[in-house]
Amino acid sequence: MLFSGVHIVSNHTEAIKNFTKLKKILIDCEWFDLSQLEKQYLEGKFTWDLGQFLDIEVERINEKCRELSIQITFDRKVAGSEN
Repeated sequence: MLFSGVHIVSNHTEAIKNFTKLKKILIDCEWFDLSQLEKQYLEGKFTWDLGQFLDIEVERINEKCRELSIQITFDRKVAGSEN
C-alpha cells in the first residue's frame, strides 16, 4: 500500500530545523527524493510534498517523527493514481 507524505512549516526558522530532521528521517525510504525536498526548501515553500512511501516505511517514519517532535501527514493513495 502506498501513502503520500506532506509536511507543513509555519516559518523560516522552523523550516531550517525541520529540513534537517526530515533528511535524517526519510533518507532510507525507497522513493524519497532528497533533491525535491531541497528544491521546495530553497524556494521558501511552507508545504513540502515528500513523495510516496510504503506502509512499512510510514510506521517507521511516524516513530522517528515522535522522537524528533515533527509531524508528517500521510494520505493513502488510491490504486491507479500513481501519476
